[in-house]
Parts: sequence; structure tokens; C-alpha cells
Amino acid sequence: MLWISATNPAVSLPDLHRVRAMLARKDLFVVAQDGFHTETTLLADVVLPAAIWGEKTGCFTNVDRTVHISHKAIEAPRRGASRPRYLA
Repeated sequence: MLWISATNPAVSLPDLHRVRAMLARKDLFVVAQDGFHTETTLLADVVLPAAIWGEKTGCFTNVDRTVHISHKAIEAPRRGASRPRYLA
């Protein structure tokens, strides 16, 4: 099982052909958790909703190890609004 959260490796990693082939393997169960539909969510077996940075307060760290705080800017969609119709 591979759980991918808030990133799009199907377009952002080097050697895209190899990455996409790996994500499409039938013996690999892929879960993608993202705030948007991406190329990676199209290859996933299960797609879960995620709040984006403006919908929550929290910290994040850049690759240069700088820690930043992000304050909530907007309300997230109402509870359950981001769920697919078959889960409603």
C-alpha cells in the first residue's frame, strides 16, 4: 500500500514514465489524499478529501528547514460537502 498526501508525484518526480507505471501497478494499492483532483488521484485506488492550507491553522516546514505558521483564512466546505455522492 502507498498513501500519498497533498502531493502529485505523477507530474512532480523525475522519470515520470517509471513513476506513473509504478502507480498504475495492479499489485500496488494507492490511496491519494488531496484537496484537488490531480494526475495522481486519477491513478489512485481510493481518493480521500483533505483540507488545504487556507482551511486550517498549522505549521509547515520548507525543504530548507524553515518552519512557518499558516493561519486559517477561510472556512472549509461544510461537513461532508467534499465527499463523493456515493458516500453522502
